[in-house]
Amino acid sequence: MKHYGAVEDPKDLTTKEYVDTADAVLKVKVDALWDAIFVDITANPFQITFETLEGVTVTTGIWNESYARLEC
Repeated sequence: MKHYGAVEDPKDLTTKEYVDTADAVLKVKVDALWDAIFVDITANPFQITFETLEGVTVTTGIWNESYARLEC
């Protein structure tokens, strides 16, 4: 059976709950796409800390040992 998203039965595609859910999902996707294209990103929102660099090969960046992180 083909999966139709929030419902299993295609006759339910026009229910208010389905339309509201599909609208909310589409809004989230459009907002994410908008942010990726039009927002001026000035910082990296991701951070990973390391206790050591043992087993890691660093090709770019600076090891900041006091903060246990690589800085690029």
